[in-house]
Amino acid sequence: MRSKRRTKKLAAGLGLGVGLALLATLGVRRDQAPVRVDVESVGQKPAVLVVEDEAGPRDALRVILRPFFNVHAVASAQDARQVLREQPIDLVTLDQKLPDGDGLDLLQDITRNHADVGVIIITGYGSLKSAMEGLRRGATAYLNKPFNVTELISLMYRALEKKRGHNGFRIK
Repeated sequence: MRSKRRTKKLAAGLGLGVGLALLATLGVRRDQAPVRVDVESVGQKPAVLVVEDEAGPRDALRVILRPFFNVHAVASAQDARQVLREQPIDLVTLDQKLPDGDGLDLLQDITRNHADVGVIIITGYGSLKSAMEGLRRGATAYLNKPFNVTELISLMYRALEKKRGHNGFRIK
């Protein structure tokens, strides 16, 4: 309930509709196609951990991903490590710059200690060199901000399919 109020407050403060406010917060262009993903799963929705130090993009990702995933969101590498120890997580979206460490170092910890968890790096500080380094350290994918929401969700489901071996998630 608290996050809905926060989202509405964010939208009201920006003077935009909730959808446009969330997309604008992430830097998504208005002319991009809407997300059209049908999820068929036998059990629960996959669990996603959003690791993003900025509150606006973190809250926007939480709201955008909620229809498709069970979303946990944290602002630091330390909090991410704690959630990974305490919760079953299927996929992580990871900011490259975090207040308490480098996202690539956290990526390496995740791939070493949670080999079954996929990681997608989402950053506004991307370069070809950092993308190659992220992929070398085990990232499933690498996206620069602003990004296309449809592309992100599609990448997330492809990463889950790779990790789980086509367990019933389908993208249309």
